[in-house]
Amino acid sequence: MSATHIDLMSLVQGSFKKYYANSYIQVVERMPALWGNLYDWADKQPGDSTLIRLRHAIERLNTHEKY
Repeated sequence: MSATHIDLMSLVQGSFKKYYANSYIQVVERMPALWGNLYDWADKQPGDSTLIRLRHAIERLNTHEKY
């Protein structure tokens, strides 16, 4: 069995990539505990939650449906 590495940022539009990367870096550098808490909270959401549906909608809008 083999694994394929996919850079997900290669699938998104340039403006989203720039905004996402910049905001991620700012939050991680300035408030790492906040990022960790948000990550933990989001990870525990049920698959049909509003947050998950919103995330999927944003992903569909910003990615090229290659996979």
